[in-house]
Amino acid sequence: MSLNLALSTALTGLLTSQEAMNSVSSNIANVNTAGYTRKTYNPESVVLAGKGAGVQAGQITRHVEQGILDDMRQAKGVFSQLSTTNDFMSRIQDIFGTTSDNNSLSHVVNDLSEQFNLLGLETDKGNQADEVVRAGQEVSNKLNLMTQQIQALRTDADNQVSSVVGQVNSILDSIDSLNDKISLATATNNTSTADLLDKRDMQLNALSQLMDITYYERESGAVSVFTTSGVTLVDNQPNYLSHTPLSSVQPWDSATDGFSGITVAGQDITSQLRSGKLKGLVDVRDGELNNLQSQVDELSQTMMDKVNQVHNRGTSFPSMQSEYTGTRTFIDSSTQRISINNSAADTAIVVFNSDGSQKASTTLRSVMGDVVNGGAATGGPVTIDQLATNLTSWLQSSSGANLAGATASVDSNGHFTVSLNGSGYGLAFRDQTSSVPGSATSDLPISFDPTNSGGAFQAYQSDSGFANFLGLNDFYTTNQQPNWMMQSDILPADYTQVGSSVMNFMTTDDSGAVVNHSLTLANGYSLQDIANRINNDTVLQGKAEIRASVVQEGTGYRLRIRNVNGNELSITGKSANDNYFAALGLQPAATGTAGWMQVNSSLQFNPSEVSRGIAQYNTDTGQFYLSAGDNANANDMSKLFSGVQSYDSAGGMTTGSLTFSDYAASIISGTSSRATTVESTLGYQSSLAQSLEQKNASISAVNLDEELSQLMVYQQSYGAAAKVISTTKQMFDILDSIL
Repeated sequence: MSLNLALSTALTGLLTSQEAMNSVSSNIANVNTAGYTRKTYNPESVVLAGKGAGVQAGQITRHVEQGILDDMRQAKGVFSQLSTTNDFMSRIQDIFGTTSDNNSLSHVVNDLSEQFNLLGLETDKGNQADEVVRAGQEVSNKLNLMTQQIQALRTDADNQVSSVVGQVNSILDSIDSLNDKISLATATNNTSTADLLDKRDMQLNALSQLMDITYYERESGAVSVFTTSGVTLVDNQPNYLSHTPLSSVQPWDSATDGFSGITVAGQDITSQLRSGKLKGLVDVRDGELNNLQSQVDELSQTMMDKVNQVHNRGTSFPSMQSEYTGTRTFIDSSTQRISINNSAADTAIVVFNSDGSQKASTTLRSVMGDVVNGGAATGGPVTIDQLATNLTSWLQSSSGANLAGATASVDSNGHFTVSLNGSGYGLAFRDQTSSVPGSATSDLPISFDPTNSGGAFQAYQSDSGFANFLGLNDFYTTNQQPNWMMQSDILPADYTQVGSSVMNFMTTDDSGAVVNHSLTLANGYSLQDIANRINNDTVLQGKAEIRASVVQEGTGYRLRIRNVNGNELSITGKSANDNYFAALGLQPAATGTAGWMQVNSSLQFNPSEVSRGIAQYNTDTGQFYLSAGDNANANDMSKLFSGVQSYDSAGGMTTGSLTFSDYAASIISGTSSRATTVESTLGYQSSLAQSLEQKNASISAVNLDEELSQLMVYQQSYGAAAKVISTTKQMFDILDSIL
């Protein structure tokens, strides 16, 4: 009996040594296999009836330090996020270049400034006006291109989000499949789960680089995976991510209005992402690139407003302008009204002969009051249609300009137009401090009531300059309605409405019919509450097709309201003095302006109509006149570009005073500075991730010296067990011969 026990005991030693050598050989074979962790074979002694009966196989142990593995995954997730951001920042810098580049935004702005300066010196040279238009178009072309490139990058980021979502779903499938295999192996205890656990860890490593995750292992051996915010990704089955990319991204597209959210089982987790490539892509798409677009739009809008204001003061003599079409769109010109917001200020309206001498003149107050037909001069208010009718009367009247066929009207697009009917005469406007001919020039303060309520006039909006208000002689225009989108000031995340207020909406539907509607804003409304109130209103979501959203910009948020069809939109409060409504700071949005801005098509067709002088007054003759050598407007334009301008907060850039060129340079330098910061942070994170990866490898990786040493031990053990078996056989042979 003792010989049988010796034989069986030696046999278990032989088999156990064989299994141990299999484990060592597997370690050696996988020394360069990614994700493979060192395995240690753990034999266990066998005891029967209190006596040793050999050895048996125990659990195969993986060399893994879970704490270091968790830290490594977190570090590599942040590294992946920063690496994605750094890639896009590099692409942005390639597009924008540096401030010293000859084709940089600041350079082309400086060139336009120089061309206006030369126009002031060479007003009699027609080709200089061509150069002004060329330089002006180069600025708008640069801004258009920057917008296209920014939105192309956002489109690429959005498409990459969709691609990464697909990768995540594939990994979730793999983890779920491995969970099933590990659970089965654990339950049956027939096979080791060590290699399956290695494969699952590799999937978790890959997943953590795409998005932030947490996880825990259940008793069955399966692992449950969640987002850091607690949304289940894998439990009994995978919960797939979903995202639909936009084929083409527009400047106003945001995470809350335009982009598809990244959802899990219908829950949007976009704003809950903390690290990984998905976080980097979303931050670039909705943060850096969106902020950059806002800065470029703010420069474009400010430049367009300021340049147009100066250009509308001037005249292009010796080229005569007898046709004007304004750029402001009136929703209902029969009811919308304007008024002069000053008791003395006025605008001289002058018709000139081809030699620059005066043919006839009047004042805006006289036109508003229809003095030519016996009315009294007034500063308004008058409707836009009344203004057009009265101006037509003066232009045609024998006691006025006496121009048969000359008209002023509001065209089918809602634009104020003036035509002298090709008479060979020119028309100019001169804003003055009073109605006295030749009084000092000063932009006319205009008040505008865009509502059609028919009640008392409310000065909801204000502007400077009569021609500028109508946009009759704009240098820059856009191919989009100027007021199709409104947005608030940048407000804090915890902004709430103080007191109740009213929002009056006025717009047109696709048929051109005017739509009026009002909403009450309750005390305590947040920006999102206001947006929800608008989006849940059946009238505004019907014919009007008005959409509202809350978008992040810089460190704050804006309420953005737009007409989906791009039609003109007016939003006013309960009254012009509604402080609760005014706290929102709603105004026409600059969003997208850089992509649409262009030199007025009439100036591109005929550069000689660029303003250079102004309507002058001769006290000796008591008449207005135009002079070919007058450079007053060109000089004002040159001063505009050399002087500092005020800008609203946009894309993280605070309000301030800079020249156009300096603001353009600050956009480029700010981008460069942020890119440098990201690159520096990425370098630190790379070192951290590599350090943790090396630490993890020192624990989990296969060491050939150690494995060869173990192989010798098990080889000797195997040989010893074999010797015992051989000796036992010899003893059995001796016993057999005796018997």
